[in-house]
Amino acid sequence: EDSGDSTLGWELQSFHGGYVVLVNNATDQIAAYNPLTQALHLVPHPPEDIIFSISPEFHILFSEEDQRVFRMVCVQHQDTPSLAVFSTATSEWQVLPWVETPPLPEGDNRLFHPGTQLNGFVYWKHASQAYVLALNTATMQFSRVSLPHFLAEIDHMLFRLGQTKDGKLCMVGVDDSDTKIGTLVVRVWGADDDGVEKWMLEDTFSLSKFVDVTKSSTEYDSTVQIEAFVDGFVYLCIQYGEHIESLISLSLETGKLNKIFDDTYTSPAHPYIMSWPPSLVCNKEDSQTKITGCSVEDAGSVGTEETPSALVTAPQSHKFA
Repeated sequence: EDSGDSTLGWELQSFHGGYVVLVNNATDQIAAYNPLTQALHLVPHPPEDIIFSISPEFHILFSEEDQRVFRMVCVQHQDTPSLAVFSTATSEWQVLPWVETPPLPEGDNRLFHPGTQLNGFVYWKHASQAYVLALNTATMQFSRVSLPHFLAEIDHMLFRLGQTKDGKLCMVGVDDSDTKIGTLVVRVWGADDDGVEKWMLEDTFSLSKFVDVTKSSTEYDSTVQIEAFVDGFVYLCIQYGEHIESLISLSLETGKLNKIFDDTYTSPAHPYIMSWPPSLVCNKEDSQTKITGCSVEDAGSVGTEETPSALVTAPQSHKFA
């Protein structure tokens, strides 16, 4: 939670694997914190000869074999592009070469919106051009993904990358080219009938769907902004005038709206995924147990493939920082 005290110096940077990455701009301290287990890891700031930017960006990467081992990626876009990785296995920072395919055109500025970490990649939307810079966290190489032209200079609060509930790369953006009817456009990255990968139109929603007309004297008094996009849910901030804000979620699968904060919300919010506590998750290999109500009883021989644990297959809970 943001206390509003700027003297504390802590800034929320990224969220992944149940961890929150925070950076203290006053002390240059980097912290990875798990609110569920209360595990706290402090990471030393990269040496000054590696990172020159005033505000580099940090993302946490976990080992598939051991969740206690992680890497912290530090990326600087401006000035001299640089990439460095800290590993808890070595407790050292390593500078990596900046490999970008195709190379950035000469004279192009390197201004990007904050990164989004999804399925082994970190994505950054260019601030004034219609493309996304993608970092493959396995190979540590960069590539570019084109976007529809109307997204070239779109405001950060009107565009988000995320994924559908089945893990497909997805983008949501506000198309306000029609000044009378604004539209939330949903596109999924996939292959067309000819096998060419591109952004496929998935759905559209009129912005009026999200506005409570009883709170606005005219339709122009309200604005819609995208706060976050997490696992098939888009979180929207609806502003009515200068002092009233609401936070709602939109399920892209069902189109259902859920009001989270009504008139008491103060932006920004940072939804993140927090796994179920280990004590509540059934072991898949334990085929002798089933859950009935609030009790656990012996069920004889139960095939794990045919009858998966309800808690294992239940959706992860959403929390707010």
